[in-house]
This record gives sequence, C-alpha cells and structure tokens, in this order.
Amino acid sequence: MPATAADNDHTSQVERRRRNLVIVRAGDSSLHPLWLQGSADRSWDLLVSYFGADAERYRRADVIRLDSKGAKWPALRALIESHWDHIALYDYIWLPDDDIACRGRDIDGIFRLSRDYQLQLSQPALTLDSYFAWIYQFRGNYGALFSARFPRAVFAVDV
Repeated sequence: MPATAADNDHTSQVERRRRNLVIVRAGDSSLHPLWLQGSADRSWDLLVSYFGADAERYRRADVIRLDSKGAKWPALRALIESHWDHIALYDYIWLPDDDIACRGRDIDGIFRLSRDYQLQLSQPALTLDSYFAWIYQFRGNYGALFSARFPRAVFAVDV
C-alpha cells in the first residue's frame, strides 16, 4: 500500500511487527501516549488513526500514524478495509477509545487473556471511576478471584 503524504515517513504500509494490533482513533488530547510508556517489549503494534490537524503529533518510530477525518466508525471501517491484507495477519486486534487511561502491560494482559481463553471477541473491564453504560463493564472487587467473565453482550459507547 503506498503511503500518503500524511503517513509516517518511515512507514509506507501497515506492517505486522508484533503479534497483536491496537487501532485507536485519536484526537489531539488522546491518552494513548500513556500506553507506550515503559512498553518497549510490548506484544502489540499501535496504529493511530489521527483526525486532528497537527502534522507532527503522535509521530514515533514505533507507531503507525494514518490521517483520516470524519466520524469514528466509518473512518475505522475504511482504514480496516483498505489495509485488511496486513491487519488480518495479527492474532488479536483491539479498538479502544482514545480516552482510555491504561498502561502498556494492561493491554498486554487483554491480549494474553484473549489468547489463554481462545476468545474470538473480548472487552476489558473498567475501573469504578470510568464512564460506563452497563454495570457488567466494571472490573468488580474480586479481581484476584476471577480473570474473566462471560456476559451475553459486548458494549461499544458510540455505535
């Protein structure tokens, strides 16, 4: 896939480097840079679908940045469809919101649990201070007892 002028100079295509992929639709106040702190040996590549206007924001050697304006889900669909040959090579893919506060090792844990339980679809639990719509999204106070729950639905905030 040829690069556009807005793509990283060092990345001409979405190319698998690690086992898993995180695709975040990010604006100028995205929290995803926190995910990269202390995560040099992470199990996931980060693809930032950037909808802001800063030509230099989120450009790093270990991040794939593709620029795209428009609404979240149509933009993610277009990105995935146009790069499917490469995205399909990953074991697991996570599509978090850019306001998720977590650490790189938390993301590794999401992928590890998905692999351990051989899940085709999964969603991490939230802390009690998170925005939520359904009570089952919370981690609960029994984190040491359970590593996974199997509810009947997965929730997306702005579908």
